[in-house]
Amino acid sequence: MNTMNTMNTIIKKLVRKNVEFNACEYVDALLLAHKASLLSNSKETITYEDICSISEKWIQENTIIVQLKLNKFSDLQHYVADLLTKPELLKQRIKTFNERISTSSIKFDNIVAVYISGKKNSHEKINKLNKNIDNKHTKSDLYIEYETGDFVGWSCKQSANATKSNYSVHKILGTHISSKLNIIKKELLTSNGFPTFSKQDRESVNKLFYPNKENLYWSQLRIELTNANQLIISVLLDYLYGANMPYNIYEFDGISITNNSKQVIDINKVIFEEYAPYYMTHNGEFRNAAKLFYRLCIDEKKYRVEIRWKGNIHDASPQFMIHND
Repeated sequence: MNTMNTMNTIIKKLVRKNVEFNACEYVDALLLAHKASLLSNSKETITYEDICSISEKWIQENTIIVQLKLNKFSDLQHYVADLLTKPELLKQRIKTFNERISTSSIKFDNIVAVYISGKKNSHEKINKLNKNIDNKHTKSDLYIEYETGDFVGWSCKQSANATKSNYSVHKILGTHISSKLNIIKKELLTSNGFPTFSKQDRESVNKLFYPNKENLYWSQLRIELTNANQLIISVLLDYLYGANMPYNIYEFDGISITNNSKQVIDINKVIFEEYAPYYMTHNGEFRNAAKLFYRLCIDEKKYRVEIRWKGNIHDASPQFMIHND
């Protein structure tokens, strides 16, 4: 039986795919570990098939190299289950990593461990590293530890279209503005016959917030966003680039490897404004979406910022959802 058939048999016995465990994190960790010579593989680069073979061995032997730190060993089977569902995406990701990594500024000498923390880190060293840091800033899925005790973060994005980050609009604007907006929202919903949340009304409620319709909440929010323009730019830059983090954070989106935390940005030249073209479909029609669309311009880099609801509109704050333009 070949490796892939063996792997499928093993995984079917062990576990169903778990969406909490993205194989991109696992693959990136092995690529970084290999680049740091932590894997016993003499090949200059490793392939998707190599990773499957290595993973099969670890599962069969119920062990893993000590330098690769999972939250717990049982995570391995979940990552590998996802690994088997997206071979073409991961093969391209591995190819791109091998093409891009030599031009990145990341150092591979004296690496002692690669930590896979995912979204629910349980590594004591990583908890200590991020102590007193707002969770919105700790965007890394992996951490590289050096002999010196220094760390580098690594953020895994499955694609360049993945959401960069999402942040509560009301929280950024502050308690006073949030209270005012919530009152306007409640009055709007009540006057239109939706005083309380009901799943069956979700579509009708969403339609009230289509941006091409009169909406007092959106109108007031536009005013507040204009008044707080510099504050919003400052907060989004801080969250997006992690400039104040005590360690470097690299991001790999399957296309490029970047170290945004080292960029020098003149905040006075950054533009955050509503951007009409985002509201239109390719056919020139308004999008049927309960969103506002803004654009964040940082030098030549452009981001599409969708202001959209996360959860039901009655209880939620809209979120700044940041994407590459």
